[in-house]
Amino acid sequence: SSCGPLPQSSGINAEYGDIMCEVAEKEPQLAYTAYWMGVSKEWSFMQRTTPDIESQLQAIEDRLAQKLLPAITGQPFIDETTREIMALPTRYGGLGIENPAQMAEVHYANSTAMTKRLCDHIVEQATEYRPDKENEREIRGQIRLQKKKLFEEIRDTIKAKLSNADKRNLELISEKGASSFLTCLPLQELRFTLN
Repeated sequence: SSCGPLPQSSGINAEYGDIMCEVAEKEPQLAYTAYWMGVSKEWSFMQRTTPDIESQLQAIEDRLAQKLLPAITGQPFIDETTREIMALPTRYGGLGIENPAQMAEVHYANSTAMTKRLCDHIVEQATEYRPDKENEREIRGQIRLQKKKLFEEIRDTIKAKLSNADKRNLELISEKGASSFLTCLPLQELRFTLN
């Protein structure tokens, strides 16, 4: 197996990443789905709740780029531009396998913004807390717009590096519904498995 353990210096339990890597060699769609629906959510939780975690997440990004993504795609090597495309959300033509080190600060800032009012109440030791649904909706909307703008900027930066044919391919896989097969469970009885 090409999947060895993650460096222990990461300080993060990367056992799941090693398991995904091994599974991806035989069942790439299953590994992708398990990563996308499970493991990435755990890492996202760490990103949202732990400041300054980028350096610890770099070991995970290295494992993703060097081992998991090649195993999922069947390619021996993933170049930097391809990795950037794969990190985009599926609606922008990517696989949604984000670079955890690159996105940690964004997730933490968004989480901090969403929970600021609650944290202030805790610090003040207020005995009552009444959620302000309108304020929460407004902040959630601002975060959604910021993320949309960020991913559009990243996509445009990537497109500037691509040939015309590759730009067109990225546009095609960004069309609504084009990537829906990526995020469904690979259920063999419903013929959703691709391998």
